Amino acid sequence: MLRRWLGGMLCGVLVACSDAPTTDSKPKGPPPISVSMATASVRTLEQRTAVLAEVESLNAATVVSETAGRVVQLHVDVGSQVQAGQLLATIDAADLTNTRLARDADALRLQTQAEQQQRQVSRYQQLFEQGFVSSAYLEEQKTQLTALQKQLSAAQAQAENARRDQARAGVKAAQAGTIDSRLVSEGEYVSVGKALFRLVGQQGLRARFALSEREGSVLRVGSPVTLTTETGDRFTAAVSEIRPALDSQNRMLEALVALPPQAKFRVGQSVEASVVLSSKQALAVPSIAVVARQQGSVVFVADKGQARATVVKTGVEDQGWVEIVDGLAAGTPVVSDGAGFLSDGAKIKAKTEKQDSKASKNSLEGRQS
Repeated sequence: MLRRWLGGMLCGVLVACSDAPTTDSKPKGPPPISVSMATASVRTLEQRTAVLAEVESLNAATVVSETAGRVVQLHVDVGSQVQAGQLLATIDAADLTNTRLARDADALRLQTQAEQQQRQVSRYQQLFEQGFVSSAYLEEQKTQLTALQKQLSAAQAQAENARRDQARAGVKAAQAGTIDSRLVSEGEYVSVGKALFRLVGQQGLRARFALSEREGSVLRVGSPVTLTTETGDRFTAAVSEIRPALDSQNRMLEALVALPPQAKFRVGQSVEASVVLSSKQALAVPSIAVVARQQGSVVFVADKGQARATVVKTGVEDQGWVEIVDGLAAGTPVVSDGAGFLSDGAKIKAKTEKQDSKASKNSLEGRQS
């Protein structure tokens, strides 16, 4: 009897427990993913290409010897900064000095003879007028004077050339610039026309680079070019000249960028050139909003708290933005940061401005560490 009563009580307790409402009766599922949002908008996009450019001078010149002789002294070396008219080298001028002295003496002798003959002609002119000499004799004296004057002119020209040859023994810079290379040594005998130095001017610099035939076909004079050195110095210029023919060996097209005097570049320096090939207005979204999926390039559109995968056709990519050629309309809200973790239909919630700021800070600190 007691056993039956205890059994009935236990069954009642179990039934009462099973009928009690449970506290966890809500349906379960993954929580929404926090994402950053962006809007598809029309903006200016530039098609760029990165190439290596070399800085060169428009007025590089080879300094040659204008006289023959032995080099007795070099006054500059590679890397020397020189001014126009500065002495670069000295060539032995002993023979040239002797030649100049001889030419000067010869000219002086003929000048004395011409002056003496001029006095003779003047005297015979008076005698002719008085009837003491014939006209034939007077004409003979005048002819001798003319011959002496011509000889004197030739001697004076030779003396001037000798003085100039002597002055050329001091090799001077025709322009200001930098000695790029030295092609002679002290004690070396040089002939006329022998190359001594290569001098490059710092004024009139330009950068030269080459593009493929396809890229060169859309390049235009005036296209912007950003030049960056290894130290981070940056300068923006424009294409000043495009060579009309392709290089026969590599099928590349050469272009030139004129650099103003304030550009801090050196001749022979290699710089990175970012060349703008074209520019246009186009619909674009942040590059991180476009992800690769099996069906192609996909953008996740925000739709009532869910991410809807939308296949798009992309175009030019420029500085963190990518062109949307087809598949999206202007003003459409899309997922930017976090798109790579989504699938079609995933629940999403937009990050607040504070969350976005914190995420950006953490990302920056992670890169710096």
